[in-house]
Amino acid sequence: MSKTKVLIFNKPGKFLKESFYLDKEAIECVNKCKYLGIVFTSSGLFQQGKEELFKKSLKAKFKLQKSMSACNPSIDTAIHLYDHTIKPILLYCSEIWGSFKINSAACKKKSDYLFELIYINDYLEKSHFRYLKYILGVNKKASNLAVLSEVARFPLYFSVIISMVKYVHRLNKLDKGLLYDAYVCNKILDAENINCWYSSMKYVLQSLDIQNLDTKLNKLIKFVKCKLCNSFKTFWLVKRSETLSQGNSKLENYFNLKTDFVKEAYLSIKDFSIRRAICKMRISAHDLRIEKDR
Repeated sequence: MSKTKVLIFNKPGKFLKESFYLDKEAIECVNKCKYLGIVFTSSGLFQQGKEELFKKSLKAKFKLQKSMSACNPSIDTAIHLYDHTIKPILLYCSEIWGSFKINSAACKKKSDYLFELIYINDYLEKSHFRYLKYILGVNKKASNLAVLSEVARFPLYFSVIISMVKYVHRLNKLDKGLLYDAYVCNKILDAENINCWYSSMKYVLQSLDIQNLDTKLNKLIKFVKCKLCNSFKTFWLVKRSETLSQGNSKLENYFNLKTDFVKEAYLSIKDFSIRRAICKMRISAHDLRIEKDR
């Protein structure tokens, strides 16, 4: 009984309390509970679940940074450590919580860089940017786009979309069982214009121009990665062009130097202080008067 709770889902996300009993013993009603490591709330949304994963990742990140401070690893090693210690925590169950509302303002904007608009402020990317700024040695106010550009790093939401595609590929091969029934139920809800997990999944498939889920998984994932990379590079080129045409951005000088989305050669310098100084100067994250008085 101590592990048993009643959670009543409802659209407004209110805490609804009803009387439930098991062997004449009352079962506690709650407005949120954790199941298999994910927080479920009465609204049916996973915002609190993602926040919980973000907090867990912060603890792991601080521990990793403490371990790294004594040995000053290379940029490649630091990124490898992040991908194998922090990233798995952040991406836990992302094939489910990665869904979104297809009637949101971001989804209504038809563009070549749609997913950047949907996932831009997610907890996932906050963790990613914080870590990249730490290993580059720049302050938290440094430009997120410039930080990604220096290391030629793609956003973490790529992994979310890939995990969603892998999951729907698996579901599409089922023909019975509880998971299959839930999948069919999702399709019915979507057909009735009720926003659900399958609605966002279908939106992803259409946006990536995936028409056949019977393709071999390896071939499908390779295709998805290619589409996402091209989409982000288009987004990057548009942002660069806008910055240069406006002429008053702090990244104007940076984009005059940076013409391609590639990892910069200076990042291979072993001396962290030199690496940091060059990065600060390039992306305008320095302490010179022109930046402090901006």
